Amino acid sequence: MLRRICSILLVALLLISGCAVKQVNNNEEEDFIKFFIPDRYAMYWLIEEKPIHNNDLKAIVNEVIKHKNSRIAEGTKLLSIEVKDRIANVNLSKEFNSYNLGSCGTLCSIYTIVNTLCLNESLGIDGVKFLIEGKSVKTIGECIGDNVIAANAKLLPTY
Repeated sequence: MLRRICSILLVALLLISGCAVKQVNNNEEEDFIKFFIPDRYAMYWLIEEKPIHNNDLKAIVNEVIKHKNSRIAEGTKLLSIEVKDRIANVNLSKEFNSYNLGSCGTLCSIYTIVNTLCLNESLGIDGVKFLIEGKSVKTIGECIGDNVIAANAKLLPTY
């Protein structure tokens, strides 16, 4: 009897603590992805977890784009995403690079995508290369844009 109660408590504890990362619905895996969104003052990352079927990268980036606090320019569209050698090539519409947010706002919009893709280990992405309308660009806003960008847990750069 005591053994049975301990087993039930252990299972309940694991479920409550969030150790169950995947659910299976209709033969599809549902992974919980952590979305890194800046707070409204751009001082801290807020982490929101949402279920995404089969780690669908297009769905993940589209979720970031439409988030109200992502600071990504309205009208931005994901044109394509391709991963090669653990680098995600994220091809966005010209609106992504047309919004004047200053360096802080631009960094927030860039790292919202980069951190979400790179800090979810299940995605297997180490860096992000941005393309605008299929072409490499030297700058995104006031930031260098033609390099592979790795995750950065710090929201604001230190000077």
